[in-house]
Amino acid sequence: MTTDLDAVYRALGEFVLCFLALEHEIQQLGAVALNVNDQFTEIQRLRDFTFSKQVQRVQRAVEEQVRRYVPAHAEPHVEPYLARVATVLSDCQRLIQKRNELMHSSYHYAESFDTLLGILRSYQGPATGALHQEWVSPANFVQVSREVAAAAFQVGHLRTQLIHWLP
Repeated sequence: MTTDLDAVYRALGEFVLCFLALEHEIQQLGAVALNVNDQFTEIQRLRDFTFSKQVQRVQRAVEEQVRRYVPAHAEPHVEPYLARVATVLSDCQRLIQKRNELMHSSYHYAESFDTLLGILRSYQGPATGALHQEWVSPANFVQVSREVAAAAFQVGHLRTQLIHWLP
């Protein structure tokens, strides 16, 4: 087995960029939910929190704003919207855990002379202490990058709907 190191680094870089896009979308949603009149300040305040805390804070703010400002004609859509918010932001929390696993793992290079045979990723789960190991390939990052990009897209949709409802 040989590993294309450039392809692994490229896939890892794409994963990082996808996650940055997700963080950006969460902050944009939070800025609208927390203070639509001063979004820049709210984004700056959100950046003081860990991403997990940002997601929690944004979810609470969205729920409060929707319950406070939703127009009467949109009342039947509130509960499905809030259920979607909960689902999407729950997925974001799961992706945070996946990101932590990928970014805080130990990566061990298996080499033979000048040839890279493979990269072994080791991660010890914080809850159970169980050791997880896998050989790294670009595919390890591609699938989770797709999930992160899809979540970012969904958060953008949530923000668009919230903007539509707010005064």
